[in-house]
Amino acid sequence: MKIIENYIKLEKDEFRKVKLAFAYETINRIDKIINYHNENEEVDNDAIYLSIFGLLQSLFVAIDSLYDFTLEITNSKSHININKNEILNRLKYIRNDIVGHPINRRYGRSSVGYAVIKTDNLTYDKFEYIIYIKNKNGNLRVNSYVVDLNELKSSYLKEKNAIISKLSHFINKKFKQTNISLLLQKLYKDLNLEVINKIRVEHDKNFGNIHSDRFNWRLDLLEVLVKMKPEFQKTGLFSIFDYLKTLQINKLIVINNELENKNTKVEKIKIPDILNNVFKYLTQNKDLIDYLKDLHDINSPYYGYNLTYLLENVKNEDFLKLLKVLEGKTDRNKVYLIGSILNNYNKSLSLWYNIKWY
Repeated sequence: MKIIENYIKLEKDEFRKVKLAFAYETINRIDKIINYHNENEEVDNDAIYLSIFGLLQSLFVAIDSLYDFTLEITNSKSHININKNEILNRLKYIRNDIVGHPINRRYGRSSVGYAVIKTDNLTYDKFEYIIYIKNKNGNLRVNSYVVDLNELKSSYLKEKNAIISKLSHFINKKFKQTNISLLLQKLYKDLNLEVINKIRVEHDKNFGNIHSDRFNWRLDLLEVLVKMKPEFQKTGLFSIFDYLKTLQINKLIVINNELENKNTKVEKIKIPDILNNVFKYLTQNKDLIDYLKDLHDINSPYYGYNLTYLLENVKNEDFLKLLKVLEGKTDRNKVYLIGSILNNYNKSLSLWYNIKWY
């Protein structure tokens, strides 16, 4: 803590100092709100509702502040990846459902949803809410979610403490030289678990064993790709496998360049013909673009509804091949790999690589 406080204190740029100080103050303030919630308890439903709204919004603001604080210090999102945390990944959707947009939430162009907290079995630390979605055909879809506030608080504090610790190390960092970049380049030619594991061991040894960071997460994605290789071959999507492999290795090299102050070159990415066909089809069927939302995130309330809609309405063979890879998948990383390709489609640019996390 003192390292960070001194870092802010010594900042010479007045506006940057204000940004750092306010973000850090907000993070510390949310700690006090969590402590208050831990030490008190309400029994009246109205007071519980107020507590739920306040805590969810506070945690959401805290995560926003952590991202801004980290980006301001490191100038990179490589050092923070809260979405890797399964529980906190759901927080942004829970907050939007309950606090942000509980009424008249749009699902695509023709469906609308409503979220409501159940009043029975409502407690200070746990509640259940229901989302009702009505589609253009008049069919009603109902999903329910149980939220454990203690679990959310605990997960947030764990991630926050890890990030603050990592930022303290970053401020005092000394660039290290490893053989990670050479190992990563080997993966272009031969993606295999043995080399991936060597890279992970080397990274953790030199830069800390924080499995939720982006570097380790992208190694996780490569491991998933290795295991999915037969599926890509069987479904005629091997060009997608090569595309995803190159994309993830490039991302890892960029992160490692930041950590080691290197300038290792990445391979040029060629968009596969299959993907170009999908983008062309989307350009000709713009009504489908709304249903690409959150196809990369199985925890999103949009995910299941939008995937089902696309499977039922898409007429393009290549597009359906990609969608059917998603069908029935429950592994978050598998869903991310395929879904992010489609979720990142842009009407004017066809593809963009800046993932929106919050």
